[in-house]
Amino acid sequence: MGSIIHIKPQTPNKEQYTEEFIHNFLHRAGNLALLTQSQNSMFSNKSFEEKSELFQDTALSSYKEIREKSKWDEEEIGERHNKIVEFVRQYFDISSL
Repeated sequence: MGSIIHIKPQTPNKEQYTEEFIHNFLHRAGNLALLTQSQNSMFSNKSFEEKSELFQDTALSSYKEIREKSKWDEEEIGERHNKIVEFVRQYFDISSL
């Protein structure tokens, strides 16, 4: 069974988000990742730096872009979000949505 996590955590321990970040980036597809339940419990509410180390052990090649980043902010989330949206547009009929 899969589980969705926030790459940049919803409730960070050592960082405070702006209202703009919370509204425009925190819950975007670019900041979400699908993991197994056991991986999700390992990732928990860790910072991006800690999670990027854990992403080294995930088998999915689609997380390569996350593993290669040294930071995970608006720009990185926006880029990944746009890639996901473009993929969906190419491979799925969303005209009725």
